[in-house]
Amino acid sequence: METKPKSYKVSKNGKEITALQGENILTFVADSNGTYSIEVDNFKDDLVISNIDKEGPELKSVSYEEDLLSFDLVDNQSVIDYEKSYIEINEQTYELPQSHKIEGEFTGVVNFHLYDDLQNEKVYEVKITEEVGDSND
Repeated sequence: METKPKSYKVSKNGKEITALQGENILTFVADSNGTYSIEVDNFKDDLVISNIDKEGPELKSVSYEEDLLSFDLVDNQSVIDYEKSYIEINEQTYELPQSHKIEGEFTGVVNFHLYDDLQNEKVYEVKITEEVGDSND
């Protein structure tokens, strides 16, 4: 007697979504981030999608003191892609340093182009203004 392969159900936000089932692979489009393929050879339950990363890294803080630009980044769901991410300062491009620090004299607009390993992107614009000294000298 021939055994019929198990049929799997895929749902997202409580709604069933279309899935194609190959011999040991379940393929479905869960989001605009792309198509997912999952090996189901030993998979026992139905698949529920509860969290898809659609957000790029967050710029939490920026400071500029004594010619040192420092910043804090976080990506709660993925890994920051330091090779693709970069910083633009006065139309000059800098690699995004993993130290989160760049030395130099900077004023004007700073654009942080941040990517994660899923290619989610966020762009932040920060303005660095020149500090004016005490005029009572």
